[in-house]
Amino acid sequence: MRNMLKKLGRNDFDLDIPEQVILKKDDVREVLNNMLMALGSFRLDILSHELEKLKFTLSPKEFALEVLLPLLQEVGIRVENGSLTIVQEHALSSIIKFHIGHIIYKKVQVKSVNPNLIALSTPEGDYHEFGIMLSSLLCCHYDLNFFYIGPNMPWDALVAATKSLGINILVVGTKDILVPKKLDLD
Repeated sequence: MRNMLKKLGRNDFDLDIPEQVILKKDDVREVLNNMLMALGSFRLDILSHELEKLKFTLSPKEFALEVLLPLLQEVGIRVENGSLTIVQEHALSSIIKFHIGHIIYKKVQVKSVNPNLIALSTPEGDYHEFGIMLSSLLCCHYDLNFFYIGPNMPWDALVAATKSLGINILVVGTKDILVPKKLDLD
């Protein structure tokens, strides 16, 4: 793009296009530690800024699996052992939801040629949505068409939504392990 603009005689441009960055394991650990320190001192602005940079420099898959998943796991451990509070965990959750939402809803505007249409939700009573949110990032990475339905969905409403949207793959995330059952979609 820069070369094309130079050919057209433009040299005074700032494209502000972030480059894909390859993070080494040590770099990821350092970034995670910095975010945990920011969270620990309630520097939510720093935490959000770091996530903002990462979501533009990493692929959605890398962002989900190398940054968000380990961050969420570590915060859960620290809340459990008392070194972080539930307030800090909820603040992090809100910030992460914002950044994931930015990625997935930007992707929903551009439809893939993939014929499958996926819906992601959790069953009624299950408010733990990070599994389906991270799965949505994987859908973005693999250029799949999907709808993020959200958590706490009653089965009858979920079935109605799958019918009306033409969903042919339903991903139901849950914090509990359930015995699979056949859904009657008719």
